[in-house]
Amino acid sequence: MKKVTLADRAGNQFQKRVGFSFGYLFLGPIYLLIRLRWEGILLLLVYFYLLPIPGMNFITDLIGKFNWNPDVISFFQRGLLYFRLSFNHPRVYFSMAFVLLFHILFSFICDNWILGKRIRKKGWAPLTEADARILIGAKSVKPDVLLAKEVSEKEHLFEQAERVWEDKNLSYTTMLSRSEIERIQDQALKNTKVPEDDAAHKRHIDNANLLAKGIITKEEYEILEKRTVKPTETNKKPIK
Repeated sequence: MKKVTLADRAGNQFQKRVGFSFGYLFLGPIYLLIRLRWEGILLLLVYFYLLPIPGMNFITDLIGKFNWNPDVISFFQRGLLYFRLSFNHPRVYFSMAFVLLFHILFSFICDNWILGKRIRKKGWAPLTEADARILIGAKSVKPDVLLAKEVSEKEHLFEQAERVWEDKNLSYTTMLSRSEIERIQDQALKNTKVPEDDAAHKRHIDNANLLAKGIITKEEYEILEKRTVKPTETNKKPIK
């Protein structure tokens, strides 16, 4: 039994065991249930099916009480009792030998397998190269696993890249004053030769976008909207 030092994304360090699992050796699938692994239920069913554990005859008798096709009932009963024969039959010893071999082999990999699942789920990383080699030998991580320091540096570079992108794409518009925003809008309208109605509609859309992004307040939005409508249009009288 060996110990490795791992670190989480926050930099907290802790130790975990790798190697032979005495817990699975003595408790079998129940050990997986204690470790909150659903695979323990599946292994319990397999053990119960292959080993001469009392209770299978009760299940087959219960199936016989269902109002099913007799051939279907017979098929299920024969399948459930396939390894439940007298001890003079070699099939019984074959199933027992298979379970024993699997039980011993899985005891060597059980804790390593569970640790590998938790490492991938929680984003843990080995602290040193020696820890990484032990985990690779135990098949808990891939051969190209990153150390905790490398993971931290990679995440730091990723955060820097995000900040650079935000600076290039967001800071320009958020730093503009209201007068500059209006000037840019006016200049954009002058450069685009569109009908007057389309220009007013475009300014309305631009004002709404600025308000949605929080660049301008609601009061500023209302002022811009008033400027969007031309005075000549508001002063027009209906033709009688």
